[in-house]
Amino acid sequence: MSETNKNLTYQDIVAHFSRQKIEDHCAFIYAEMEAFINQKKFTQHVHIADSVLFQAIIDYFPDIYRLKTFHGINKVNANKIHAYTAYWILVRKPIQIINDIDSDSNLPFVNELFVQSYLLSYLRGEYEDLLLKESD
Repeated sequence: MSETNKNLTYQDIVAHFSRQKIEDHCAFIYAEMEAFINQKKFTQHVHIADSVLFQAIIDYFPDIYRLKTFHGINKVNANKIHAYTAYWILVRKPIQIINDIDSDSNLPFVNELFVQSYLLSYLRGEYEDLLLKESD
């Protein structure tokens, strides 16, 4: 765990949230990443590192736990859920380049592009469309 999350163990997180909730969140983000990679036609060039994505999700949960504990709440606002998820994806960078494309200068920023699309899709309420629209 990161330095800021060192007081909570994995067992603490599982005890509070359940293993199923952690796995569901990880599976949801993985599916969103796969859809993004397919839509951007990056399938031959990038790979989702499962262990890195899992670490990003594990780092996310202590932040949510502390937020709930500090404010004495049971449910966290969806904006916070997406913001913390986006933050840890940007920190951990689970989408990794396996085959570079010289013609695409955006590839080195694939995690940032994913987070941008992920957050905009959330704000639009359109998870099936992870590509930026002209209106964005």
